[in-house]
Amino acid sequence: MQYIAVGSSGYIISSANGTVWTEQASNVSAELRSIAYNGSLFVVVGQGGVILTSPDGVAWTQRSSNTISGLEQVHWNGREFLALGSYGAVLRSSDGINWSNETSGAALYSVVWDGAQYVAVGQSGSILTSSDGVTWTVQSSGVVDSLAGITWDGARYIAVGTRGVILDSTNGASWASRSFSVTTEELRSAVWNGSAYIVVGMNGVILSSPDGMHWSPEASGTTENLYDIASNGSQMVAVGANNTIIYSNDNGASWIDSSYSGNSDVNNIISVLWNGSFYLATGTRGLILTSVDGINWVRQVSGVTDTVIQAAWNENIFVAVGYNGTIIASHDGVSWTQSYYNGNNNLRDIIWDGGKFVIVGDAGTIISNPDGLIWTAQVSGTDSTLRAIAWNGTQYLVIANNNSPLLESNDGENWSVSAFPGAGESRFTNIYVGGGYILALGDYGQILRKKN
Repeated sequence: MQYIAVGSSGYIISSANGTVWTEQASNVSAELRSIAYNGSLFVVVGQGGVILTSPDGVAWTQRSSNTISGLEQVHWNGREFLALGSYGAVLRSSDGINWSNETSGAALYSVVWDGAQYVAVGQSGSILTSSDGVTWTVQSSGVVDSLAGITWDGARYIAVGTRGVILDSTNGASWASRSFSVTTEELRSAVWNGSAYIVVGMNGVILSSPDGMHWSPEASGTTENLYDIASNGSQMVAVGANNTIIYSNDNGASWIDSSYSGNSDVNNIISVLWNGSFYLATGTRGLILTSVDGINWVRQVSGVTDTVIQAAWNENIFVAVGYNGTIIASHDGVSWTQSYYNGNNNLRDIIWDGGKFVIVGDAGTIISNPDGLIWTAQVSGTDSTLRAIAWNGTQYLVIANNNSPLLESNDGENWSVSAFPGAGESRFTNIYVGGGYILALGDYGQILRKKN
């Protein structure tokens, strides 16, 4: 058995065991996008109409495609290879060497064969079906979002795309939306209050769900951006732009304004947490606020002027992090001292896992510490901005910026990087663990759910 992986600039690597990989010479510089195997021949397609074949994954030969269209995917259906891509390009070959050119009339990104027909998806919600790869029929998807992938499980097609679009069909002709969210706003934070998930986001959006799958909008009473939410078990507090603070005593069904107005400063309040005794909120200009009831707020002196993005509590000490390497600590939320690490990258999130604090930030920064004082840098394996971190009891999960990669680690020191499942072209902003599930929140209202 031979594993083959392809990528940009003609990159091809092969492995006999999936662990040790060897780079092979493709002799092309085009980005390679997809690979298929028919039992005796590998076929790779890519940009500029590139087609390569190899019997062993080591020696590669370029074949004539008679097109310069970018080829996005190649598929073997048991009888023939089918390649498709931009400008409606469709190519067919029984042997992978000699190709005939067809056209679909739409830019297509992904295709499956169910034993009787091809179903292909692509740009601007395009869905096409064909029994022979020659004649294609346009089907109505009901969406205008680009569809990036499709799969067939033997009974049902699932197509996914931008802005969190998920469609399903049993016949390839009639499609229904299965997207989990009910908004196109960027979502920023979630909390489990014991009976429901509550999610907050841009322009005052609040969503509620009993199971993380079926969501309903709630009236927040504000159009300000909401950045974070916390619960003390009977009350929830959400914070946001322009000093916005709102609270709910009825599981998120109604919200009351308690926005901070203690001085003339207008701040974005970016995070809020409940430590068992009081709420602590952080924000721009070194803002630290505390409240025992979620209604009346007191500003504390943080000793810093940089934005404080997030804080964590370990039953003994708060540690808050922010821009330009800001780390401050406090035992009571009132008196704060600065803590330092050897760097000045923006720090964006912090968690306490029961044994140590772990902080993530820009340029792939991950640092950890058991007491909030002396920090140890870890190797993340990426230089992307790390936006959020969660701990699910056995594993750390980190959301990164570029193409929504997911970083995972069992110990906070050794990290692996993988593509975030279901991300498509969306960007994820936060990850939350609670209520038995892991939720990933993103732009365009995207919510992904996974059993914890």
